[in-house]
Amino acid sequence: MRFHAGAPCSRAPQLPVQASQACSRSRPKERRIAGRCATAVAQPGVEMVRYGVGSPRGPDLVLSVPDTEATVHVFCIDHRHAHPHVGEFILRERPDMVVVETPVTQEHGSLPGNTLSCKDQVVEGTPQAFFVRMFCQVAAQLRESGGDDPASSAFWQQIKGVYLGEQLAYITAFATGASLVYADRPKDISYRRLFALASAADLDEGFGAQCEDLYCQVLGLPAPSYSGREVKLAERILMQEREAVMCKVLDDACRTGLLQGGPSAPAKSVVMVVGRSHMHGIRDLWEGARWAELVASDDVSSSPLMAVPPAPSEDEASREAGVRRGLLHAVMRMLVTGEVMDDMETVLGPVPARQVVAVQAIEEIYGSSRMMLATLPHELLQQVVGGLDCGMWDVLAPCRELRASNGGAVYSEETVMELRSLNFDLPDREDVGVLPHAA
Repeated sequence: MRFHAGAPCSRAPQLPVQASQACSRSRPKERRIAGRCATAVAQPGVEMVRYGVGSPRGPDLVLSVPDTEATVHVFCIDHRHAHPHVGEFILRERPDMVVVETPVTQEHGSLPGNTLSCKDQVVEGTPQAFFVRMFCQVAAQLRESGGDDPASSAFWQQIKGVYLGEQLAYITAFATGASLVYADRPKDISYRRLFALASAADLDEGFGAQCEDLYCQVLGLPAPSYSGREVKLAERILMQEREAVMCKVLDDACRTGLLQGGPSAPAKSVVMVVGRSHMHGIRDLWEGARWAELVASDDVSSSPLMAVPPAPSEDEASREAGVRRGLLHAVMRMLVTGEVMDDMETVLGPVPARQVVAVQAIEEIYGSSRMMLATLPHELLQQVVGGLDCGMWDVLAPCRELRASNGGAVYSEETVMELRSLNFDLPDREDVGVLPHAA
């Protein structure tokens, strides 16, 4: 068996483990929802729904908007996969609005609350214009061929596994006439805020939090316990601030309508589609309207969360500048695609020539399985990986000491060379009786 100890972060180990308290969460109550066996956690204004094996999928969260008749159904998805249950819910329920995290066009994503329809003008000659036309054509065919139940049509069966992430939400919103609303903060603001405000230690902590969440997901463990009031700076900028903006857009849509070209009447039925990593943050902020404390403005465009601080004044040739840029890349690669990384480089500018060596070394070290494992709490590490005649906690001590959050140097030529030497062959596990992921 070939084992790469320095494998990319996407190669997290997949081992048969039992859910335990390593990533603990309180045990929910059992209840019935719409005739389906489900599990729900009741909170003021928030209902978290888990569906039993074999039951039809519905929303992951149901939000009520105080003093209104509005209901928001939140679907938390993996952007890389198809989620036909989201489109089928939209086709069946026909909400007033479909709210998404990812914009269809650059103009759509220029401001939270912007809406898009097939009647809107798009910039010709761009890939975005092509996708808008394609989504609108598919929506029109679905509307024409689907009759009273488009989700049961042969055409829906053809397309439901083809389009990924939020794309089926776009198509079904266009097909049903729902307003398609962009709710997130523009990405360039998040890049600039993170680059301007986060120290090397902040970015390192953000990387560690993403590693812990990733291993819990891969191994089928409950998510790490979440406390919205104790979020570290990098996670606050990359996640919580954006979630507060999304909550503000939802609240505006259900109370007063949207000002950015959207319907003037408040929405009574809303479907929201976001990445699954946002579920706990949105739930936490919605309870008690905590998002309003962060937004701190009646107009989301005037919120301090939309402000872009000046870039840090540092010598770009300094080691510290290279470390910060390298760690920025490391934490972002845990969250986004290569396309988004390219977009970040366009916004921030290319890596300065004097920082290239540092950035490349940090990306190699922090992209290795060893550094990812070194960020995990001791109890979770024991469930993720086993050592062959060694204890992995001790084996990973040099990586932990290297981390910026522990006052370490972050990178060195010796560490890079050591990681490159870690590819080796292991005998088949039945020959040695140990877990396949070992070092």
